[in-house]
Amino acid sequence: MSKNLITAAAALCAIFIVGLACKGYTEGKPAAEKAVTEFHSMLDEGRFDEIYDASAEAFKEAASREEMLKLLNAVHSKLGNVKSSTATRWQVGNYNLQTSVTLVEETTFEKGKGVETFTFFVDGDRAELAGWHINSNDFITN
Repeated sequence: MSKNLITAAAALCAIFIVGLACKGYTEGKPAAEKAVTEFHSMLDEGRFDEIYDASAEAFKEAASREEMLKLLNAVHSKLGNVKSSTATRWQVGNYNLQTSVTLVEETTFEKGKGVETFTFFVDGDRAELAGWHINSNDFITN
């Protein structure tokens, strides 16, 4: 095989990989934003099992079903339903062809406020919850 043919094949592979990564960057954020809306809807409706079941393995490895259901129930009980949520920061990354999106949301609930950090693994228009953290003084003091 000639050196020029090997170089051309390597260049085509690189272009293909970059194309896949770029697709993740352009589709990732909208998919994650939609997933945040769905998460809040399920939280408001008390569908905690569905949140856990639909999450990525990384999420499930971080906490057991029982632990996560207790946390989600406590957040919903103390803070109430989501009134509004605004993205303040976001980041899209790609590692080993796995697109991840992190969104930081300032969220107003019925009984307080909090800053939520969501991490999603994105594949096309599908976003899987990989991490969720909430910081809220109202959660602690209410």
